[in-house]
Amino acid sequence: MLWFPVHASELGDRPPSLLGCRPYTPPPRPIHVVEICAGIATGLEALLRAGYYIASYTWADINPDAHVATARRIQIFHRRYANQFPPEASNGWDKRIPFNANCLSPAVLSNFPDGIDMVIAGPPCQPYSRAGRKRGLDDPRSRDLLNVTSFI
Repeated sequence: MLWFPVHASELGDRPPSLLGCRPYTPPPRPIHVVEICAGIATGLEALLRAGYYIASYTWADINPDAHVATARRIQIFHRRYANQFPPEASNGWDKRIPFNANCLSPAVLSNFPDGIDMVIAGPPCQPYSRAGRKRGLDDPRSRDLLNVTSFI
């Protein structure tokens, strides 16, 4: 069971249990998910472990090694979470959004006739770390983050 943090105002006069958390229940209907800068699809795995049902899953990552790893992991998830993530949920994933987050545009939304319920993004961390010399938004790799936020 997952526990979801609550705001102190929701506790009223009751003492906090589990540091002010309450049980979390995923939505009752399957959701449409887009994972950008997906890496190895850890966002999808977290949703499945949390009990979400996936109606459609689209992912993108510019790294070819991530493509190989994610394709394998998706097949594993289809078997392990067959009830929550049927194979048809990932049909056509490679036709919906560009692999490069810098190529995202509002026109991409037309590829999602049923809408998007959740966007997960794991943009590159190098622009904000010591390895990237903490250049932040001056680092060209940070454009991914800006494009993802404008897409959302």
